[in-house]
Amino acid sequence: MFGWKGLGVTATGVAVAAISRVLRQARGSDPADRDPAGAAQEGPGNGYVRRESGLYGSAAARPEDGGGHPRGGTGQGAGVGDRVGVGADPGARIPRSPASGSPGPEAEAFPSAPSASPVPPLPPRISPVTPYGAGAGDSAGTAVPARSAPPAAGDGPAPHGYRTAPGPAPYGERPEQPATPGSTSPRRTAEEFTEAAGVPAPAPEGTPPGRQMRGTGLALPASDDQGPPVLVRGSRASREPWRLPAEPGPHGLAADEAALGGLTIRAASVIGPGHRAQGRPRQDAYRIGRDRAGEHLVIAVADGMSDSAHSDVGAQVAVSALVNSVRASLDAGTPLERLDHCAAFLSAAGQMIAVAEQRDWDPDTVRAVAVVAVVPARPHVNGRRRVWLASIADVSAWRLSGGDWERLIGEEKHGFDPSAVARYLPHDPRGADHGVVELSPTCVLAVTTDGVADAFATGLQARRWFAERWARPPAVGTFLNQVGFDQVQMHDDRTAVVVWCDDEEHR
Repeated sequence: MFGWKGLGVTATGVAVAAISRVLRQARGSDPADRDPAGAAQEGPGNGYVRRESGLYGSAAARPEDGGGHPRGGTGQGAGVGDRVGVGADPGARIPRSPASGSPGPEAEAFPSAPSASPVPPLPPRISPVTPYGAGAGDSAGTAVPARSAPPAAGDGPAPHGYRTAPGPAPYGERPEQPATPGSTSPRRTAEEFTEAAGVPAPAPEGTPPGRQMRGTGLALPASDDQGPPVLVRGSRASREPWRLPAEPGPHGLAADEAALGGLTIRAASVIGPGHRAQGRPRQDAYRIGRDRAGEHLVIAVADGMSDSAHSDVGAQVAVSALVNSVRASLDAGTPLERLDHCAAFLSAAGQMIAVAEQRDWDPDTVRAVAVVAVVPARPHVNGRRRVWLASIADVSAWRLSGGDWERLIGEEKHGFDPSAVARYLPHDPRGADHGVVELSPTCVLAVTTDGVADAFATGLQARRWFAERWARPPAVGTFLNQVGFDQVQMHDDRTAVVVWCDDEEHR
């Protein structure tokens, strides 16, 4: 029994000695841990002794000197002497157990130790995460106390690490948005990003499904989804789907814009509803060109005959031959008034027959009618231009003057079958009419097939519609859409080459 008690006393003495050393180290009174010079460093006004080596291991590792933290990391923290406020009892070293409410055995072993408030534990290290509203400089290792919400507007100066929340914006103004870190410009709203990217705005409620972009829920602008304009009343054929021809043919749509001297040109050709709904190719064609010196604009427009199997090919060959023949005459120095219209149409007829024979077709299968025009690039000294015209059958040229259209050349339709023609290529090249007309600086010249000319000729409302829209050159896409107009009982292909005389010095 005595031996057991002695062993217990020995073990207790070893434990007490170890605890006593720890307490002495905490007080800074252990001679082995004092400064080599023997002088203790007192804390600021609290009676504590700050050790050069102790809880943080070394002087270089103290948090106040930028050293390591006992729990890892490199954040700044307070030293031993900084963790207890002024007026705290320096003798309080043993914490009271909150569970038992009584001192631990170490306190009973040292009854002489005065009773005082316990030493607070090491404060939890605050992670250097940028708090709400902190700028770029606040996240570089500076510990900022956590706050559940940013300071409200009108609370006075915001504490370090925060920006005052924006107050309510005046009526009609957009409230300021928080800026992106590192940026001086306000954050854009979703509407502004949509606007900048050119993306259509979301479709409003009640928008028909056909007016939305498939799979996006976005509405197309009304001006981009209207289809061809309706002159008076739309045609049922225009709502039929476009069917591909059995054999490859010319494009269903063609358009050009150009300028030469003081001239501005728009050209477009659109397959008519009657042909595209039946899977037939576009039978209209046009060509625009110039002489080598750039002094004349040359225009040719052709209309293939619907009862001719390969009239689309005949029309394409005819316009190319007419432009090339007239260009050659101009390049040879022939004056505009002396151009030979018969020679031009004979050249076109010969090439049409040659193409038909090359493909083992009957020349009757490439029938077409055509018109050709030559317009000087620059006006005469009086500001006017003399225009040379030649035409066979009902393809025509028109002049817009005084808000109305005037036919210059081309046969008017009449009789029981208005579409029937008596002369055509390649069989009647000498049956063309020709003449010279004048254009004033304010005039507009339109060279067209009957698909457009019929609208000019049959109704005052249609003539005014085109006169208003072609008083000045429209954008080429707009012009193409206008040439492809929709009107009941007008199902033929439509082609127009329109020339504006834009000589500023003569306006």
